[in-house]
Amino acid sequence: MQNQESRKMAKQPRKHIFSLKRQSRRILLAAALLAPAIVACAQQPTPFPVSPVPRIDSAKAVQLIQADVLQGIQSKNDSGNLDKLIGNVILKQGTTLFYCDSAIRNASLNIIDAYGHIHINQADSVHTYSDYLHYLGNEKKATLRNNVKMTDGTMVLTTPQLDYDLNTHVGIYSQGGKLVTDSTVLTSRQGYYYSNTKDAYFKNNVKLTDPQYVLTTDTLLYNTVSKIATFVAPTAIHTGSADINTTCGYYDTEQRYAHLCSRSSIVDSTQHLSADTLNYDKTTGVGVAKGNVVWTDTLRNITVLSNYAVSNSQTQTILAIQHPVMILMQQSDTLYLAADTLFSGMAPPEGDSITVKPADMLKDLPVFQAAEDSIAAQRDAFLHTQALLQQSLDSAAQQEPAKKKDTAAAPAKATAAPAPAKTDTAAKVSTSAPAAATKTDSLAAPAQDSARTVTPPPRDSATVPQQDSTAPRFIIAYHHVKLFSDSMQGLSDSLYYSDRDSVFRFYHDPILWVSGSQLTGDTILLHTRNQGADRIDLLNNALIVNDAGSGFYNQIKGNIIYGYFKENRLDWMQVNGNAETVYFAKDDYGGFIGGTRIQSSAIRINFKDGQLYKVTWLKSVDGTMTPLTQVSDPRELKLRNFRWEEKRRPKTKASLILPQP
Repeated sequence: MQNQESRKMAKQPRKHIFSLKRQSRRILLAAALLAPAIVACAQQPTPFPVSPVPRIDSAKAVQLIQADVLQGIQSKNDSGNLDKLIGNVILKQGTTLFYCDSAIRNASLNIIDAYGHIHINQADSVHTYSDYLHYLGNEKKATLRNNVKMTDGTMVLTTPQLDYDLNTHVGIYSQGGKLVTDSTVLTSRQGYYYSNTKDAYFKNNVKLTDPQYVLTTDTLLYNTVSKIATFVAPTAIHTGSADINTTCGYYDTEQRYAHLCSRSSIVDSTQHLSADTLNYDKTTGVGVAKGNVVWTDTLRNITVLSNYAVSNSQTQTILAIQHPVMILMQQSDTLYLAADTLFSGMAPPEGDSITVKPADMLKDLPVFQAAEDSIAAQRDAFLHTQALLQQSLDSAAQQEPAKKKDTAAAPAKATAAPAPAKTDTAAKVSTSAPAAATKTDSLAAPAQDSARTVTPPPRDSATVPQQDSTAPRFIIAYHHVKLFSDSMQGLSDSLYYSDRDSVFRFYHDPILWVSGSQLTGDTILLHTRNQGADRIDLLNNALIVNDAGSGFYNQIKGNIIYGYFKENRLDWMQVNGNAETVYFAKDDYGGFIGGTRIQSSAIRINFKDGQLYKVTWLKSVDGTMTPLTQVSDPRELKLRNFRWEEKRRPKTKASLILPQP
């Protein structure tokens, strides 16, 4: 039994050995068959994907120049190996140097993240600072945050965050920024700075602060080299003494010169100026306005319209040409005055001559833009006409007697109106006169007083003190002066008015139409008081003509004629020296009954409700009344120098700018 089991056990290993040998032969055979395929596979690239490593342009690669500590960091997202740089880090790309306390550099992607005391030095031209920097080296674009500052030698820009393109040299901020150049500070919500051209473009809540002014707008262009601010949106400039409003133009902060367009305006405490185009040199104080110019003196209620004007803030003068019209806004009436030239300045002290003349305004006028041929012609004309006007003023001053204090400014109060003489040599002829056809309302004019001193008869009312004015002005108008108001119209070659005495002086063939009467003389003085007519003086060859109807004219002539107004209407007039009249009487039915020609030493004329009411001849009366039936041609009863200029009379405001017939 044991032998049989032993024999069985002995046989088992042999079977196992035989099986292993047989398996080995199978493996070797399979290996031999598979060997060529394995060799072929070994020669093929690996089939597993690997993250690509981009090739960096050597010119764009950010190179490490210096760092106290360099550590390698394995990237977790297979974006390449990272270098951690610590302490006094200096990097370089081309001519640009990067300084920081620490940084992480991805050399594979050419990206830098820097921290602490960032300083970008771009070719020693632009320096940028911040606390944090993210820099894309391939695109050369930097994002800086926290305490960002940029400077290029002409300005300093600070902002919480700045995107800066080192290729185009353009910096952009959108979280508020401040740009400082010398004494000028610019702030805005958004901004673009072009370091190549030194141009800055500001948007949203823009404010420019300068020691001389403060500017606010929504959009502004500014050049840090030329220091010129360009306006492209509604802009307000406050200078302390004036406010400027514009929508287009520019201001040179260095030269202090402004060019404004699109109906800009300048407003101060007492004056308002607007025009299509405004040019202003703050250094010289000279301004030029072109196109639909409107200048208003709110203190005196004066407005001047023209197409071209020159002002000087230092001398407080303004010159208006090209169809100028002056409007005096008054309580009950408005006076319109037109001429070829209007000029206004500060009135000199009593007894002094005018130091600034209209011609001076254009003598050294700066050339703001391309010179216009018409301006040169206007300048020559001003020099000539100013000389003529000055001759007229000098001549008038020589003719007037010595000035008595306040004689013309406010006539002395009289206890009663002058009465006809009751001596044997005096004669009196009185008759009623027909009412004039023209209704008189009121005359608008500045405050009161006179200039040329003559000694008129005393006024029938109390004296009114002269209006107090801390800065009196004068106005000169020439040539073809035209005046229009509801109560008065007039013509002359030139005119002078001063706040100091409140008198309009009409020179060279003046004519005024008041209360239906035509008034002429070598010189006419219109005294004003409380913004209304107070007295009128017709000096030398004075003549009053009244249209009686049917071609007949009542006429009054004398050396000097004085007239007084009451409630802005003619109240009474007096003729002194060689008084002479031609008067046509009417019956109760309005029919003409005769013509009267009378000479006397003086004549008194009374008005009622602004109409001619009564004529009184005083002293040395000599004359007769001739029935019309005995006069061959009553219409020929005319005094010397008689003329009727009704056709030339301005009848509307529009007629002021129309050519004279």
